[in-house]
This record gives sequence, C-alpha cells and structure tokens, in this order.
Amino acid sequence: MVWKPLFSEEDHEYDVLRDGVPDYMLESIIEWSECAEILLCLNMDHYSFSGVEEPDENRRHQLVLMFDRKTKTRTGLTTLSTSSFLRKCVNVDKDEALALKYIDFLVMKLSELQSFLLEDESSHGVVYLPSRPSEPLKVLIDYHLDDLDEIFAESGSKWKVGHRGSYGGLELRVEKNMQTFADQVMNAHNNASLFLSQAWHNVFGQNPNYSESYAQAIRAAEAASAGLITPNDKKATLSKVAQALREQKGWRFQIEARDTNNVPGGVIQLLMSAMMNSHSDRHGSSGVIECVTREKAEAAVFSAVFLVQVFESGLISQQKC
Repeated sequence: MVWKPLFSEEDHEYDVLRDGVPDYMLESIIEWSECAEILLCLNMDHYSFSGVEEPDENRRHQLVLMFDRKTKTRTGLTTLSTSSFLRKCVNVDKDEALALKYIDFLVMKLSELQSFLLEDESSHGVVYLPSRPSEPLKVLIDYHLDDLDEIFAESGSKWKVGHRGSYGGLELRVEKNMQTFADQVMNAHNNASLFLSQAWHNVFGQNPNYSESYAQAIRAAEAASAGLITPNDKKATLSKVAQALREQKGWRFQIEARDTNNVPGGVIQLLMSAMMNSHSDRHGSSGVIECVTREKAEAAVFSAVFLVQVFESGLISQQKC
C-alpha cells in the first residue's frame, strides 16, 4: 500500500463529487461572490482611495435586477446583501441550485467584462484599479476566475469554470483526459471549434440545452469535414458529406475494417450517419418527437470531438486509384 498525504494536491480527485454549495464551501463562495461584484460594479469616477473596495450600489442594483430577469425569479438580491442571499439559499430555502445560478451569472459577466477590456485595450489603453496600479483589471478578473475554479476543485465539487471563447460559465467536471483532449480541439479558433465549444457548454453547463448541444455538435462535424470532402458545396450538411464519402471511391481513415466487413466510405461515414440518424428532433414532425437526453447529447459531443480531430489532423484521405 502506497502512503498518500491526507491533503495531497494530486489531481484534486474525489470518490464522490458534490453538487450544490455544501456548508464547508459556503464562506469561500460568499467571499468570492462579493469580490466578483466589486470587480463588476466599480465606479471609477467616484472611487475611494481608502483601499477599501466596495461595489457601486446603483451598478450592483442593476446587476442583480438583470439576474432576476434572466432567471425569471424574484431573488430578493435588491434588498439582501450577497452574503445574506447565499446563506438564505443554502441554509433556509435549501435552494443551492439558485446559489449556483448566481455564481454562474457572475462568471458570465466577468468573462464578458474581460473580453470587453481585451478589445478595448488596443484603442483606449489598459484599465487599472487605483488601489492596485500595477495590475490591469482584466488580469485581476483572470485571477479571480482561477480562484473560483480552485475553490470548486478543493471542495470536491462536480462543477468547474469553463472558458468557451469570450464566454465563461460553470460546467460539469469531465474526466480529465477527455477534458484535456476536448480543450485542445476547442481551442483551435476555427468554425468547428466554435460550434464544438457551444455544444460542450450546452451539455455540461449549469443551464443545459441537450437538443441545442446535439445540433451544435453536428455543425462542428460539418464545419470540419465539408471543406475536405465536399469543397464545392458551401451548404453541405453532415448527411451530404457522409453520402459523398460513400459515393466517392478511395476515402479511407487510418484505421478501417477488413474490406469484407467494411462499408462504402468506411467507419468514419458510419459515425457521421449515426449522428444524423439519431438526431430525432432536428425536423418538424406530426408524430411523436423523441427528446434528446443528456446521454445522447454527450455521445454526440464526444463523437464530434473525435470527428473534428480526425479531419483537422488529416487522418482521413483519398487514396489514388
């Protein structure tokens, strides 16, 4: 038996990941949320140089009103402090989902602000906090988002902070090797990676949309494959690409079944066709439409990650006859 320290930092792995906001994480989440409001609601025109930073009351009021509108919920945040609201959610109302929604909302707004600062920097200069003149605001936001991710990891939470382009939000923690592989594909900064990022967040985000996730996964596979297989068809669907693979001789993936067991177009077109055939709610129908389940959406997204990597890496090619 190998000895392992009780507080080992190795991978932050846990037997059972926790949902919600358990008691031992509440104080950390309150402090993080209060600091997030400060970063989002600073009034630089009336900033106090006392070093005690607090959010501008009017800006915070508008921020929490937006949260109420987006969640279609009267949260009471306009009259409650952030600390009182989160304690009430966790200890009184037992509504930890609402507490997580507010954290997700703050992450989204911080990411939006950071994206704006990055775009604004080139033309208007860097924004600094008066009490911390050596650090630009966008860097402090980045640190703060990392702090939240560390809070979740150390607390054994099932949630993590996900960054999808200029958008940020809470996402379910995925097996680390799969997450690393997917992140590499999603960080390629092309159309396929953009669609794939949206698909990923729609299935693993705090407010999942499984049908939309499946649809975006298909778009990601289309964007990665159409340019190679059907370059003259600017509106090629995944079905058309799979059909072209079947009809055009010579296309082969690096790993194929024996000819006696294989099908025209090979194993890749089978996966593409399966994604289309299993997307049951993509068309209007007078019959019963099967809803996209979480499991089916996950399968589509993981398949899209694989397909995008296959086409982007040139692992499928047309052999000269």
